[in-house]
Parts: sequence; C-alpha cells; structure tokens
Amino acid sequence: MALALDEQKDNDVVHEIDGYKFLVETALMEESKPISVEFHPHMGFNIKSGLKASSSGCSSCTSCG
Repeated sequence: MALALDEQKDNDVVHEIDGYKFLVETALMEESKPISVEFHPHMGFNIKSGLKASSSGCSSCTSCG
C-alpha cells in the first residue's frame, strides 16, 4: 500500500484528521481495513493495514542488490 497525492473521486472513502484529508478507494478500504497512518517528523509516514503480505516478490529480505 502506498501513500500518494490524489484528487477526491466519487468512489473514495474520506477521512479528515487535523486538516489533512486521507482518501481511499471504497473497494480497497473494504479489502484492507483497518488502516492506520503514522507521521514521524524525521522519517515520513508509516502505513499499516489489514492487507496480507504476498508470499512472492521481495519484501524485507536483505539478499537483494
């Protein structure tokens, strides 16, 4: 799951917190809830969701590169 700038669409769930609007497509929200977004001033955003990690591909391994 990624965080990106986007324009609000009709099929978005909108949450406004401290003056910031967070938009999530309704279908993705249903598939991935609960979602939490934490802001760390020196490190950026940390996003957690109920999406299951894929068993294929590179995620947190250190053997890449």
